[in-house]
Amino acid sequence: MEYEEFKYIKEGDQFIWCEGEERLHISDNLWFFVDTAHLDDHMCTLHSHGSKENIEKRYNDFVGKMRNTGNDDMAADVMMIDVSKLDIEEINKCISITGYVSKFVKAIKEA
Repeated sequence: MEYEEFKYIKEGDQFIWCEGEERLHISDNLWFFVDTAHLDDHMCTLHSHGSKENIEKRYNDFVGKMRNTGNDDMAADVMMIDVSKLDIEEINKCISITGYVSKFVKAIKEA
């Protein structure tokens, strides 16, 4: 399945982010930063995706801000997921199809 504008492709063990014709090397690993607060309602949110280094920084910034403002419950609802070994089509569906990431995360949590 091909996606119109934005997608990942894999060349060897490297992930490449494609925006139309533009190709940006990401890393040899790929991570998601997701909010699972409304997972039971199939409304999980994919905040960002990219290399572990970038996702870890965003995750830590978000969790730190939530804890500093007394929102520990919101901090507990977010997670990082290593998707490096998963099917590239599933990864692209999470990015491109509204609501798909909820099914994806639910399956991971139940495994």
